[in-house]
Amino acid sequence: MKLKVTMVFLLMGLNTIAQSTFREGHFINSEKVKKKGYFMSFGTNIPNEIKFKEQQNSKETILIKRSILSELHIEDTKFIRKDVAIEVLDDNMLAQKENNSIVFRLNSKNVLLTVLLEFNGNTLYSYQDHNNIYFFIETKAGIEFLKYKKIIKNNKQIKVNDYRKQLLGRFKIIDAKNEGIIGGIKYKEDDLVNYFLKYAKQNNFSYTKYNSYEARKFKDAINITPKIGYYFSSQSTNTNNNNFASSFQVSQISLGLDVEFFFNTVFKKSSIILSYLHYTEIDNTGVFSFGTPNDSEVINTIKMSDLNLKYRQYFRLFHNQYLYANMGVLIHNTSGKIRYTFIPTNANITDLEYGSKLTFSLGFGYNFKNIYLDLNYLPKMSWDLVSSNSSATRETWQNSRSLLNLSIGYSIF
Repeated sequence: MKLKVTMVFLLMGLNTIAQSTFREGHFINSEKVKKKGYFMSFGTNIPNEIKFKEQQNSKETILIKRSILSELHIEDTKFIRKDVAIEVLDDNMLAQKENNSIVFRLNSKNVLLTVLLEFNGNTLYSYQDHNNIYFFIETKAGIEFLKYKKIIKNNKQIKVNDYRKQLLGRFKIIDAKNEGIIGGIKYKEDDLVNYFLKYAKQNNFSYTKYNSYEARKFKDAINITPKIGYYFSSQSTNTNNNNFASSFQVSQISLGLDVEFFFNTVFKKSSIILSYLHYTEIDNTGVFSFGTPNDSEVINTIKMSDLNLKYRQYFRLFHNQYLYANMGVLIHNTSGKIRYTFIPTNANITDLEYGSKLTFSLGFGYNFKNIYLDLNYLPKMSWDLVSSNSSATRETWQNSRSLLNLSIGYSIF
């Protein structure tokens, strides 16, 4: 059974690697010919050539040159080619030395823009060139660069925020705190999209919001997520003839760490996770009947931890929001002992030592950006324990345990 589960994980992983890098969409070339198919994911910048295939399972791929693209649609992202007037900047939006002035020197350039928002005949675009992201607004009058750059003056870096004046002049939001809104808007996608969304809603305009291309950087091939949670444990112990039996339930804090390796580094679809989970120590005392009612005591001292290798499948809800399901194979480590004592004479009946158990886990959760809400379940585990005492109590004991862990984590890498 364990071998079969392992094989399922390997096959699912290989299938994901083989297929998940292609995303459905279509393109329109410079001759206005439209073609549907699947595009290989390409990261932050659109490469000079994109791998394309007409059928998802096709082995044959075609190279589509970026220069011939008039439009490109991939899932819920959209790119369109435009002639724009732009001042090309150095890294970090810093003006080039010859243009180190508050005056913008615009030059014409033909580029493939990312569509962010359409409303009432207007369109908000972004364009990434190396490490810089520029924004444009298109109206009936044409397409206009939302002007922003940094200059050096008196050895100090100064921001030229002309885009705020452009917004106030043509897309003013009627609000008593309008000046505060404009002053707080940064030259970033979320800020600008939210501003124009508010403008559209204020004027009862219909709108279409697109997602920018989910270009996960190389570091996002790995997620490192510390977790804190609350676990519920149910345990029972008994002998073959049930002379000795005890059971209890507890709920306590858990601490964990997930190291997640994505099969696809461009967008979340599936991953393999190496997970460590530490359960805070259990110290439980109970009574059981040996000769007369409640004449004996059982003390459970338990330290538990899990080392889990699991496969995760993501199901996208919205931008940066996912549901996911987990399946895993784990080593459940237990240290400590169960001690049975006859109370009237304080005689030790038996001590039972714990050990490790190979089992599997199931779970599901919700992910929003860096936040993970996780529910994992370890079905009933059973294993035999041998008494360490005299031959009178040297018999086989059965121990069983099930665990449910609810945790919240935040990805730090």
